[in-house]
Amino acid sequence: FCVHTQPGEDPCRRFILQRISSAAFHHPEQVMANIVGVTSYLGKVIAEAGGDPTRETMCVYATKDGKNFYTDPEGGAWRVYPFIEDTKCLQSAETPELFAASARAFGRFLRDADRRAASDAAR
Repeated sequence: FCVHTQPGEDPCRRFILQRISSAAFHHPEQVMANIVGVTSYLGKVIAEAGGDPTRETMCVYATKDGKNFYTDPEGGAWRVYPFIEDTKCLQSAETPELFAASARAFGRFLRDADRRAASDAAR
């Protein structure tokens, strides 16, 4: 869901509210711990490289009690991400250049995630 909020006179803010599939993910706490760990690490790597982590990696909003997802009364798990304004979500690459750009971005993600895994393993 795309959730729109407008607190007071502030501009409208949008968020992505997403239910975590209980059929695919039986332990949402583990899924979310992994996502938060990887994206927090990637945010630091991106910032150190002079990038903008708010646009180049996901950010998970915590609940009021500090959890990274909410469990509804029926047992459904929900997470919230910021809606990144002025972006496009392409389902397929329309040009070879877009395909190459997506491959480079995915390669950077894998490289940086692998560095985190190696760092964790060394601890």
